[in-house]
This record gives sequence, C-alpha cells and structure tokens, in this order.
Amino acid sequence: MNAGSIVAGWLIVTASLALAGPGLAQTTAPQEEILTPPPSIGSAPTEGPQWRAFSRSATSTFLIDPASVRQNGNEIHVSVARVPLNSPPGDYSHVIDDFAIRCDADQSRLTASAEAYEDGVLTEAIPVDEPWGDIGPGSFDEGVQQVSCGDAVPVGAIFADIRAYIDAGRP
Repeated sequence: MNAGSIVAGWLIVTASLALAGPGLAQTTAPQEEILTPPPSIGSAPTEGPQWRAFSRSATSTFLIDPASVRQNGNEIHVSVARVPLNSPPGDYSHVIDDFAIRCDADQSRLTASAEAYEDGVLTEAIPVDEPWGDIGPGSFDEGVQQVSCGDAVPVGAIFADIRAYIDAGRP
C-alpha cells in the first residue's frame, strides 16, 4: 500500500462522514471529524500554528491549534478559534479562546478570549474567570480534550493562521 492509496482511503472516509449529516450544535463536537490518521499521512509543520477545523455549528467553524498545547501545572492549555461561516470575502473576524483542561479530572474552563474584527487583527486577550466544569461525553469540550490530552488529530488541511483558513474559503 502506498501513500497515495492511504490518502485516498482517508479522503473517502472523511467524505463519507461529512455526508452523514448536517453540522452539529455548538455544544457537541462531531466526533466523526476527530480522527488520528496514520503517522505516514501528511506533512504537518513541526513549528508554528497548525490550525485545523474540528467542529462546526450552523453559524461557525471551530479550529484548534494542536501546536499551542502547553502544560501549566496539572492543566493543559490550548487555543481554539471560532470563525463565522457566513461572513463576506475579506472579512477576517474571528475569536480565539484559551481553554484549560484537566485531563485526568475531565474538567475544562475558558481562561481568556481575544476578538479579531474585519481586519483580522486580534485585540488584547481578556481574562475570563470561568469556573471549572465537567466535560460531558460527546460535548464540544470533549473534542477539545481529545486533541489536547490525547492522540486525536482533526482530519483535514492545516492552516498557519486563521486568515489562511478564511482565504481558503472556510473549508
């Protein structure tokens, strides 16, 4: 089996899952979109942001940057972007949130949020004093936890920044 046939197989699986149903509500992560491809697939950059779409709602796509995962004591922090689906071309507005995850305790919380307006320039992150909450099965936060604490890697293209994702047509 060569790399081309492996990639073709993954594309068929991904396309089949995408046709399985409409986007899910923001509170649930479409688990079928969070897959770990074989190590031989892809040539992900080893440095810098690696934004990947991992969940969708009726109004937004959510991207996660696995390269942003960092440990702080017993917490893992990761960056998650919320990008509107129906913005006009050239509108780079989005929000980037910092999530903290307690992997073993199955808890999460939002710790900071920064907004980018149409020009795509992020405002200063605003600290959020959200309490820890339990991560429920099938929830959006479980998707964040799977990428942050586990070996799950969202399938699909890798983007160096949110502008590149938007310029690619918000796939």
